[in-house]
Amino acid sequence: MFDPPLPEKKLLAIRSLGYGTVDKVFLKYDNPFWQPTDVYQVLWLDGFNHCGNKVDQDDMSAWVTHGQLQTSWFRYIGRFNAVRHQPQVLCCWLSGEGAKFMETLSDDEVRTGCHQVLRQVLGRPDLPEPNYMERSTWHSDPFSVGSYSYIAVSCDTTGSLPLDLAEPVCEPVVHFGTEVMYPLLLFAGEATHSSFFSTVHGAYESGIREADRLADFYLDPVEGMKKRDA
Repeated sequence: MFDPPLPEKKLLAIRSLGYGTVDKVFLKYDNPFWQPTDVYQVLWLDGFNHCGNKVDQDDMSAWVTHGQLQTSWFRYIGRFNAVRHQPQVLCCWLSGEGAKFMETLSDDEVRTGCHQVLRQVLGRPDLPEPNYMERSTWHSDPFSVGSYSYIAVSCDTTGSLPLDLAEPVCEPVVHFGTEVMYPLLLFAGEATHSSFFSTVHGAYESGIREADRLADFYLDPVEGMKKRDA
């Protein structure tokens, strides 16, 4: 994608930091049956957790396979929660392979699957179905192919951090007799924020950070990049 290629440190950070899919399904009901602060956490009594992992005593190696997703995608539902300022809407959270598979299903299949899980969680088989549904499809979006970054286990081995992903690609140039680091390529986005990765405000703040970096450089090429590197 880049010619010349990115520095090895940058490539290592890209390979090390995780990036996955979390989707939301919004279910609208005629008659709300929950309180404004309610959260319903989903726990499967047969040992499956919300990531589709079946835990058998201390053995965590039995994962739901892709072939099983047709009948088990809803196992990746982690919770339902009330939505602020939307008194008739519940938000259902899905993650991982189940979220990706959910994006391939029809609206009716998703609505029915999520509602059936909610019926089980609440112990109310007669719970009326939602009258409307909206969902995110982050994995299917060709410009996103996922939703959130995260600090992966591989970062423990490589030592890579979001700050490594944020580091600009520069080249030395001489400015009025002084060598300065000229920024060629800047990086922003939630994955580059050291504290607020996986958040919208992290993405927003990273954009401000890089705009400030450019402003500092053009106002004072010698000290500007030093300020941002500090």
